Amino acid sequence: MRVVSDIKSFPSYDTWWHIFDWSKFENDPRTKDLVLYFGCNFNVDTLDKTKINVLLSAEHPGIFFVGKKPGENLASQERMEKAFDHLTTYNMQVAESNRGYKFIPFPYDVEFVHRQLGINSVDNIDKDIDVVLCGTNPAPDRPITPWVNAIEKYNSSFCSPHPPGILKTWNEKQLDIAKSKISIVWSVFFGANEASKRFSETRFPWIKFDRGPDLGRWLTPHFKIRAHDAAALKSLILCYKGPFAGREKPYNNSIEDYYKPGVDFLYFEDAKDLEEMISNILENFNDPKYKNMVDSAYNKLESNYVVEAWYEKYIVPLASPGKQ
Repeated sequence: MRVVSDIKSFPSYDTWWHIFDWSKFENDPRTKDLVLYFGCNFNVDTLDKTKINVLLSAEHPGIFFVGKKPGENLASQERMEKAFDHLTTYNMQVAESNRGYKFIPFPYDVEFVHRQLGINSVDNIDKDIDVVLCGTNPAPDRPITPWVNAIEKYNSSFCSPHPPGILKTWNEKQLDIAKSKISIVWSVFFGANEASKRFSETRFPWIKFDRGPDLGRWLTPHFKIRAHDAAALKSLILCYKGPFAGREKPYNNSIEDYYKPGVDFLYFEDAKDLEEMISNILENFNDPKYKNMVDSAYNKLESNYVVEAWYEKYIVPLASPGKQ
């Protein structure tokens, strides 16, 4: 398998640049005729039509409606949908939209991540940071500020290109997660403004929006890789519950497609709840239930979503029938 990535629009500290060593699959004869296009936007005129061309879109469902002008990416998406042999997505809403996409979960290269960070045993890392939060906090409303304020009372790390965060390299961010007892994540897309939401509701009524505490924005289910980061580095996952937790698929919180609440991670309701949970967890961190939860998330990632298992389960079968 050969992989073509469209990650030029992501900054160098973004996780997209660092979590896959695709070279390990390059010489597999079973997938020698398959090309995986992993990203947002590709020039379909350059596709080798003798190959099995597979699209794995990186920004679903937002790519259908975001932009300075709502829907400005739509024409490119529709061209790709017509040109590729297989359409895959890690967003359940898109997979069930009747646009021809097959759901495949977001993979993670645990071995490669550990290797880059110099981790020989993730169990032997000292957890000397209480809680870590990594993510964007864009103007004008700085939506995750309530959570930033909630962690300030603890020995915490806020990694972000936006204030009051500290811009760190990918290695620095990942090591903070590895050293942290707790990682705060969310599993929704909060980039839709009123105009893009109206556009989406008109063109794509199968994309659902709702609001929840703290963020003050329109939200829609969207898996965030930070959950895999925390699982791979054995940091206890606290995930924003929001309006979609526990709903029927495809409108459930996307983290629930990978990990089970109460078994692999814990939900928090809002900043007040988050602060209380952090305090309680830190006071009782040696309680075996927290280690069991961390181990369960790690084992689930290793069993189901590590890139080698993902490749065998989802990619090899796409290549086995040959070019159709």
